Amino acid sequence: MFLTIASVVGIVGVIGSLMFSGLQTRLLARQTAIQNSIARASTVSAQSAMMQTLMMLFASSPELRDYFYGDLPCPKDDPLRGRVVSVSEAMADVLSTALSTSEAIRDASAWTACRDYAKHLLRHSPTLLMVVTEHPLWWPDVTAIVKELQLAPLLPATQLTVSRSA
Repeated sequence: MFLTIASVVGIVGVIGSLMFSGLQTRLLARQTAIQNSIARASTVSAQSAMMQTLMMLFASSPELRDYFYGDLPCPKDDPLRGRVVSVSEAMADVLSTALSTSEAIRDASAWTACRDYAKHLLRHSPTLLMVVTEHPLWWPDVTAIVKELQLAPLLPATQLTVSRSA
């Protein structure tokens, strides 16, 4: 009799333990989902802040805008050349970061929007295109778009072949 009671108590204890473990697992899954949402929002916020910084640069220095949106080639012997090249490098950084992070957080709409914006800039900014094609390994995600659009036919194919593991 004592053995039967002990067995029943033991079984009830195991069942209770399993139920509590299931509850803990469900709560952990919910907490993980919340943390992932917060991380995703933080990433999007950081990307937006980087982009806003560049947009404010165009607002405070409107003479730079046509080098990115108006097909204006990079000035050759002009003090503005250094600024245009530097902003092009910063723009390539922003685009590369936006493309890689939106892909990493699996946000398809953000990734598609970033690609569309990058394509637009690469088609209308000879300086950005020049900077990216001179250093294709610095911005692999942007370089992939250059290759896809066939915007740099003069470069050897090996220079535009970028591997994620490189």
